[in-house]
Parts: sequence; C-alpha cells; structure tokens
Amino acid sequence: MTAILTLRLIPIVPFTAINYGAGLSSVRFRDYFFGSALGMIPGSIAYVAVGAYASTNLWIVGGATTALVLMVVGGAFYGRRYARKLPNP
Repeated sequence: MTAILTLRLIPIVPFTAINYGAGLSSVRFRDYFFGSALGMIPGSIAYVAVGAYASTNLWIVGGATTALVLMVVGGAFYGRRYARKLPNP
C-alpha cells in the first residue's frame, strides 16, 4: 500500500503507468485500492480548490499551490531519508 500511495502522491507520474506497473507486479488488490484511494485525495482537493477559487481569490490559489509544492518537496526529502535507513538487499 505504501508504494502505491507514494506513487499516487507524485504529480509527475501518470496514473496509467502506475496502473500497468501495479498490474504487472505482485501488488494485492486491497493494497492497490486503499493506496489509490488515499493517494488521490490530496490531488483532488487541490484541483477542486484551484477550480473553485481561480477566478475570485488568487491568493488562495497561490497558497494552495505553495502548500502543495511544499508537501511534495517535504515528502521527497522524507522519502529519501527513509530510503537511506532501509537495509540494502
């Protein structure tokens, strides 16, 4: 579930590539389902916020964009630190 969740949170990776990769690997349906469900929530909220406030309050769009960028960068640093702690196979 963690792998799917992490991939869904990366905005650069297309969903189609994640779907095919999960289908070719040994990811269980339950892990794929819950990882996808949780991973799509932040992006959906961001898209709704941008669409709802894009024409009226530009500072909200800027704040949402800044928060999203900070979360992605923070997640990348956290993931890198977490990956260093894992034992090498």
